[in-house]
Amino acid sequence: MSSLVCGLDVHKDSVYATVMNYGGEIVDKRKLTNDKVVSYLGRYPIDKVVMESSASIVPVYRALRGKEYEILVSHPKKTRLIAESRIKTDRVDSWALTELDRLDALPLSYVPPDDIAALREKVRRRAFLVRMRSKLKVKIKAQPIVNGFTPPPSMLVRIEGAGVATLATTRRGRFLPASRPDAYHSGGEAFRRTTRIGFRR
Repeated sequence: MSSLVCGLDVHKDSVYATVMNYGGEIVDKRKLTNDKVVSYLGRYPIDKVVMESSASIVPVYRALRGKEYEILVSHPKKTRLIAESRIKTDRVDSWALTELDRLDALPLSYVPPDDIAALREKVRRRAFLVRMRSKLKVKIKAQPIVNGFTPPPSMLVRIEGAGVATLATTRRGRFLPASRPDAYHSGGEAFRRTTRIGFRR
């Protein structure tokens, strides 16, 4: 029996699979759960497995990587046949992936090795935390102004040389509530006591 290609439209809990020969004839198509993919593919002489790049494919990709399949991951933005389909269903997407590979027209996405992927994830996570830190600093600086008080520069939340932000607090060390604008008056106890918060670089 000749070799086949399988297109997988992978979601969080399910996969739609289309198995096709290189003549364009569909051998089988069905929806199955993610944990059944490996056993399902083992029923056919499949040499290529095609998936569209997304976070959902990672468990399936890892499960298939140790098998004797050539695993291809398509670039979602460049997979025009899927993007321009009038009918957008799992069945159509799975068929389109299979058809594009059969025609040798599948736009591929780079899949890095595990060590590079782990490093990329760390970089993405740090970039996300830096963005969140910057947003939080802006909110802290704006809080006195929102409550009708414009403190002098020396009393504003500031970023010190070591990269540590200071925050005006009450005696108990809590954030000043918006319901207490009187707490922001010049020289108030709230601004005489400050505490450091974890913004170290």
